[in-house]
Amino acid sequence: MQNQKELTMKIIKPSAIALVALTMSACSSTGSSQSGIPEWVLAPQVENGIASTECVESSNNFTVDRNMATSLARASLVQQINLKVQVMDKTYIERVDASGDSVTGGAFSSVSRQIANLSIQGAEMTKSDIVKIGEVPNVCVQVALNPERTQMLLDEIVAKSGRELEMDDQKVLYQEFKAYKAQQELEQALKGSAE
Repeated sequence: MQNQKELTMKIIKPSAIALVALTMSACSSTGSSQSGIPEWVLAPQVENGIASTECVESSNNFTVDRNMATSLARASLVQQINLKVQVMDKTYIERVDASGDSVTGGAFSSVSRQIANLSIQGAEMTKSDIVKIGEVPNVCVQVALNPERTQMLLDEIVAKSGRELEMDDQKVLYQEFKAYKAQQELEQALKGSAE
């Protein structure tokens, strides 16, 4: 009798653990927050790239709504790029000042607006869906620049700025360029947990 009980426990215990693990992974893979809004809407991201998501209230014309949300997301992407370039400027100036040289004006921001506006032509819609926000259906669209386009964008900004950069400096600026989004998401998460 004791052996049968031990055998039953040996079978049930791993099965229970597997069931709990499966349930937890299923819950976490939904990608939704506690509000029911998908993570890709709340915190758009693409690995080593730049992403933006915008939503518009549904007018029951999905094509028109999707096009409007896409336009808004692309405009948001341009703003994001311009902010990232301002951070790059600051990093570059700090690095140059630390080395004892001097620099005047924004090294990259003067050329970024034109390049950013052109770069959104390479932004692709990566996700779209109807998402209920406060019980109101919205059409949400995520657009993104993939890692290659992001690197090309940075290379073009640096080239058109006329600045000569060492390879190490360019790597630092690229990391700073990508990291700005992560910093924003962290600040947003901290604000959310404080409320």
